[in-house]
Amino acid sequence: PSSPLLAISANDASDTTATTDDTLTTKKYRIPNIAIHPQVSKYICRGADLMRSGIRSFPSPWELRSSKGLVTISILGNPQPVAIGFIEKSLFREYCYSKNGFRDWRLDASNSVGMGKKGVGVTVVNCYGDD
Repeated sequence: PSSPLLAISANDASDTTATTDDTLTTKKYRIPNIAIHPQVSKYICRGADLMRSGIRSFPSPWELRSSKGLVTISILGNPQPVAIGFIEKSLFREYCYSKNGFRDWRLDASNSVGMGKKGVGVTVVNCYGDD
């Protein structure tokens, strides 16, 4: 029997991991988490992508680069992920790859996501309740 290309396991929010099975090597890494406001969760569970304005916490650029933009999405106050998806490509580029050398990533996150920002932040691949 063949093994899946990506296997995801979650014991709690601090221990969500993905195992990729490339032809000869297996890599295991932690998937960064994005927290959302509870009112946003109903849209995510109905199949919508996560908009930049709905994001309440954002991982560091180093975590996003190591996971190649793959993130879990959880609701504030509930550590269990409700969805998994990929950071939108333009957000990934502007946030993770600095054009002018060293930048404070905390400032960049507040400039890129949060209340009042427009556009898709995360393309949801799978969410709680999907068959």
